Formats: sequence, structure tokens, C-alpha cells
Amino acid sequence: MITIAEYKDYEIDAHLKSRIVTWTEYQKKIERLSALIDMTYDYVLGIFQGGYMVAMSLTDYLYKSKVGGVISSTKEYEKMVVLTDERNMDLADMQGKKILLVDEVVESGYSIKKCRDILSFFDVKKISTACIYCNIHSNEKIDYYVESFAGGVNYIFPWRINRDCVSLLTDIMKHDLEYDEYRLAELIKATFGIYISEAVISDTLNSKEKIFLKKGDRWQIKYEK
Repeated sequence: MITIAEYKDYEIDAHLKSRIVTWTEYQKKIERLSALIDMTYDYVLGIFQGGYMVAMSLTDYLYKSKVGGVISSTKEYEKMVVLTDERNMDLADMQGKKILLVDEVVESGYSIKKCRDILSFFDVKKISTACIYCNIHSNEKIDYYVESFAGGVNYIFPWRINRDCVSLLTDIMKHDLEYDEYRLAELIKATFGIYISEAVISDTLNSKEKIFLKKGDRWQIKYEK
């Protein structure tokens, strides 16, 4: 395990429009992405958190590749690459090898660029990039992607439904209305077709005091200033 630069904890932008990605849709996108990849890579490395899930899914198709993840630390000048293939945990083996760096969504391209810089430490032969959803305004060119978009979307993957509940709540709550947790759970189910428990909704509302305001036993969304 080696340590590298500047990791920023993932925080979803609650003011973007939510789009739920189901397990079925996700699997179809993984199959399409794997079909686009036209060469063999020695390593498929996913950007933590979601990109690692994509890397693990891709290597079910690109089964000749070793798999791992890349993160960057909040500590300056520290770097980290983790290999999850038990056959070889020696990072020095990456020298001169072909790397496929993957993420689930590329928005600005910042994470891809940062992790590409991380991997350059290892004197690899080639670094290609891949993602499922790619912003057409990204600052980084992505070699393989399934679907493009023009920004303004929160893609909520099935492994992050509860953790990204804040985005769903801001989508359905109107500024001039007040809601209890039961009604919010009903609205999320009706709008997005998924169930989120009242307990998760309550925890989300209480933890996001900059976004939500409690009045008695009901909640409202704050006006932006």
C-alpha cells in the first residue's frame, strides 16, 4: 500500500436533478462498457468510492486484468493505490503495464486527472480512462464511456440510495410546503419508485441543517440566499 495527493471526501450536490440508476440498468451499462474496451489491460483500477464498484464489475468481463482502486488523501503529498487481487500485491509490478482507470461518472474530470497523476508515479506504460456517464463539458477526454450528458444530474447508484437521500428530498420538497417523514417516504416512492425508510429520511433531514428547517414535527426546505 502506498500513499498520494489530495483526496476530497465525496459530497453529493443536492441541488442537481436526481436520476436513479437501478441494478438492472447498471448491469446493462457495464456490459456495454466492457464491449467498448478494445484492448487488454494489465490492471483495471477504480476511483474510490463508486469507480471501484465499476472496476470490480468490469473485471467480471475483463477477467484477465488485475483489479484495484485509487484514492487520494487529505494529507498533502500522500498517495494510495490498493490492489485487491490476491495473486499479486506488489505495486512495483505496475511499472511498464497498461492501466484502465475507471469511474462511474466523470463530471469535471478533476478526479480522473488527479488519479492519472497518481498512477504516473509508477512509471506505467499506458493509462486509458473509462466511465459509465461522461459530462460533455468535462476537462478530461475519456477513452471509453457509455452515455454522455450535459451536466446538472446526480446519478444515484443502487449502492448509494440511502446515503444520497438528500438529493431525492431536495427534488421533491417545495419551498412553500411542510412535510413529515411519512409523507416524504411516500413522495420518494411515488416519484422515484424506490423505498427509503422514515428513519433514513429523519437522519438525513437532521444532518443537513443548512438545507432543511424543522418546524414542530414537520420539515421544510430552506430558500437559497
